[in-house]
Amino acid sequence: MLDLIFSVTAIVAATALLTYIVTRPDGGIPSFHYQLGAVVLLVDAILSPFNSFRTALRNFQVGGDS
Repeated sequence: MLDLIFSVTAIVAATALLTYIVTRPDGGIPSFHYQLGAVVLLVDAILSPFNSFRTALRNFQVGGDS
């Protein structure tokens, strides 16, 4: 459950960061660090619940050979 909460929080943070990148007041090209930060947050937020679910299945020995 905590993993899902952190995942949703990461998606909110990534969305805020991407919104800032697109609507910057100076209108310049976003720096590499902003782009990298947004990509890392989004990838982690997407992959983390899948990894947590896979670990839970393995702990309960469901959906695979033992």
